[in-house]
Amino acid sequence: PRAAMEMSEPSQRVWEKLSAITPSGGSCLQSFLDSFVDSHFQWEINTFVQNRAQEFLSVNVDGSHQLSWQEYHTDYRCIYDNQVEKILRQLEISEDDFVSFCAWLKGHAEAAGEDSLGLYPFLEALTASEDYDRFLSVMFAEAQRQAGQAQGQTVEIDVAVPEGVAAGQPLEVEYLGMHYE
Repeated sequence: PRAAMEMSEPSQRVWEKLSAITPSGGSCLQSFLDSFVDSHFQWEINTFVQNRAQEFLSVNVDGSHQLSWQEYHTDYRCIYDNQVEKILRQLEISEDDFVSFCAWLKGHAEAAGEDSLGLYPFLEALTASEDYDRFLSVMFAEAQRQAGQAQGQTVEIDVAVPEGVAAGQPLEVEYLGMHYE
């Protein structure tokens, strides 16, 4: 367990750089995450979401999603990845050194039997954009906002009945992430 806590030279450099931007008594990991509050980054994310939200108002009869939604998710992830790269560049930290540092943090948390440095919440926040369901929640919320629909409000939707479905037969549809029959 003690060996897992020893920090490599690259990890030490990352620790020092993150510590240099951390307010006294704060977490160096939180300081890194705070860089996502950057106004340009927030504008980029908000613009991306607002410009594509209307496409998420579609009704999905078979439970599948439009291929464009997957493509938008990839683009959304790229915006986050670019922000991580920007932060690392500004701090003059290589991606390899950062990955090594995160591995050290993980080893430290496992060896100590606790996550006193906050690695797991950090990784959760850092990788949130990778989660397709979270992405959908963001897009559905904005689509609903743009459409003026309050949460829980009754909304009338048009559904094209697929071939082979008879009158009176239940039809399951998905709209804004909710399943209806």
